[in-house]
Amino acid sequence: MIAVTLLAACTPFGVWLYEEPTVGLDEVLIDTSSAESALPPYVILAVKNRNDYELSLRNVELVLRVDGRDVGSVAVDTIVTLGPIATRAVRLKVPPIRIAGTRSGTHRYGIVGRARLETPIGERRIGFHEEIRGEAAPTGAGAAPAAGATAP
Repeated sequence: MIAVTLLAACTPFGVWLYEEPTVGLDEVLIDTSSAESALPPYVILAVKNRNDYELSLRNVELVLRVDGRDVGSVAVDTIVTLGPIATRAVRLKVPPIRIAGTRSGTHRYGIVGRARLETPIGERRIGFHEEIRGEAAPTGAGAAPAAGATAP
C-alpha cells in the first residue's frame, strides 16, 4: 500500500507520462569557398523536449544531404541537457565526404539520423529525418558559425 501511495505521489495518477523528443533541422551552414581555410559544414539541430522533466542527449548520428546527395556524416557522443518543455539548439560539425562542387545559392538540405537519450525511465533511441531549403555562401576566413550548444 505504501509503494502505491509513493508512486501516485510522484506521477500524475500513478502513471509515468513520457513524450518522445523530436529532432529537427534548424539550419545548415556550408562554406562554398574553395580556399584551404574553408569551414566544414555545420548542422544546427532543434531538439525539442516535450516533457515536464529534464532529459539528456547522449549520442547523435546523422547523414547530411545536399540536393539529394550525401555530403557528410557524423557520429557524436555528447552530454546535452534538454530542459523541461524546451527546444535546444545543438550545433554539429559534419566532416564532409564530398562538398566540392556545392555552389552558392539556394539548396535542399536534409538530414537522416538517430539520437540516444537518457530519461528517468531509461535509455531511449529515436530516429529523425527532415529537409529544409537554405542558402550556401562563401564565408570569410576565420568566420565561425554561431548558435546554441555545440556538441564536440
